Amino acid sequence: MTERFRFTADFDYKPTSQVTVAFKKGDEGEIVTGAAASGKITNAVVEAALAAKKGEKVGAQAKPKADA
Repeated sequence: MTERFRFTADFDYKPTSQVTVAFKKGDEGEIVTGAAASGKITNAVVEAALAAKKGEKVGAQAKPKADA
């Protein structure tokens, strides 16, 4: 199961002084490993957003039930 993160307010993440990655309120996705400038929600983005009180971890997304 992959952890998920949801932004509770608009959040601008600056991995370098020349790059800004914007996340909108309500954006949600899996927490992944990789480059923060990729626009994905990485551990570094999560830590910064939590410190700024602009997001929350929301557990794994429920899998759809198969029709039986």
